[in-house]
Amino acid sequence: MIFGVGVFGQNLFVDPKNRIVIAKFSSQTLHMDEERILLTMRGTEAIRGYLS
Repeated sequence: MIFGVGVFGQNLFVDPKNRIVIAKFSSQTLHMDEERILLTMRGTEAIRGYLS
């Protein structure tokens, strides 16, 4: 999987094997908020699991 991260919560996930692209647009108050990053990663894994 290819992963891109923006400073204020933007994320891009590309899973070429399963042909899945997930883009998250956001403007969070705290930059690089660890809790939100982990929540996003868990959500992305759930979406990928459902679609694969």
